[in-house]
Amino acid sequence: TLTAVCLGMAFFFTPALHAQLLDFDDFESYAVGSGIAGQGSWDTWDGAAGVDSDVVDTYNSTPGGDRCIELTPNDDVVRLFGGLTSGAFSFTSNVYIPAGQAGDYYFILMNTYDGSGSGYDWSGQIHMSDGTGLVSGDNVSGGGGTFTDTPIVYDAWTEVRVDVDLDANLYQAFFNGNQIVLDGTWYGAGGQQAMECLDLYNTGNPGIFYYDDVQISCVGACGCLPFVAFNCNID
Repeated sequence: TLTAVCLGMAFFFTPALHAQLLDFDDFESYAVGSGIAGQGSWDTWDGAAGVDSDVVDTYNSTPGGDRCIELTPNDDVVRLFGGLTSGAFSFTSNVYIPAGQAGDYYFILMNTYDGSGSGYDWSGQIHMSDGTGLVSGDNVSGGGGTFTDTPIVYDAWTEVRVDVDLDANLYQAFFNGNQIVLDGTWYGAGGQQAMECLDLYNTGNPGIFYYDDVQISCVGACGCLPFVAFNCNID
């Protein structure tokens, strides 16, 4: 990992790439059985005890890898990013939900998070429910957009992707390639033009889900505060 300031920096790639990799985490550098909080840029929500997630080798979506994190009931972990403040970016990662459970699982992106018990604002929230068998985009920003459900994919790694245009205050969300949010409002009253935090939450209902391969790619030019963790792979 490298600490980097991306304001005023330029990265040059072949024209076919069209994106600048800002951050990536595949959990391969963490010990199996360890809690993810305190490693990389991960923590528990507000630093709370008893809600950490473990690194496991049960399932894995990284080619050649063997690790991911396991979110058991009541787990609530966050990854901090320092804050993108302008431009457009694509946030991708993978989830694995075993069949035959009865849980509710959340993937959340926030424009404001300070970890102190106040100073929060939600932008995009994806709810995966065993009860309905559906994945839903929740309108947590209170703005506009079109929200459409799609079926959960069980027993397989499935991509979650959120494309954000901070300057236009819009985002698009996809599960398994199916669009579940069209032109959602990224931030409303009380929010800010930024992306600061990923929150992964498993409710108290029985059920476990797995998470792997966090990646943020800037599309075109992005402005940002320093990222805590910066990994760069140049092809």
